[in-house]
Amino acid sequence: MENQLLLFPELDPYLTKIKNVDYVDITDIKCGEKKQVSYDVLPKGLYILFKSGGINKYHEEMGNVFPYIQNTKTLNILSVCTTKYNGYCKSTINFGKNQGLFINWHRIVCEAFVENDMPGKKITWITKMVIHWIIELKI
Repeated sequence: MENQLLLFPELDPYLTKIKNVDYVDITDIKCGEKKQVSYDVLPKGLYILFKSGGINKYHEEMGNVFPYIQNTKTLNILSVCTTKYNGYCKSTINFGKNQGLFINWHRIVCEAFVENDMPGKKITWITKMVIHWIIELKI
């Protein structure tokens, strides 16, 4: 009987559930407890996170399938770089005098687009690639 349940993928307890949204205002994203500065310090409606359509400069061969953040006022797209600390991709949004919001791409994409019915549990990216933050990989 246990194996038969997998005939119905929606009943798989390990299934990653992706939210059915294409974009989200980053001020609406609920961040984890470890985040020192929450996303809602920014003006509402100014920065939008899109699920796909962006280019990853470390994987240009994959095309425009990566999440990206766009400033709705300037239409600029946030640039991405890797950290020297652990190699993960990050961005920074500067606001105010000597203030900035650190964006960890793996974290914000997960917080925005993955349904988490077990808060406090660590989410592991299947690809294990630190320069890869795509939410849905279609092969």
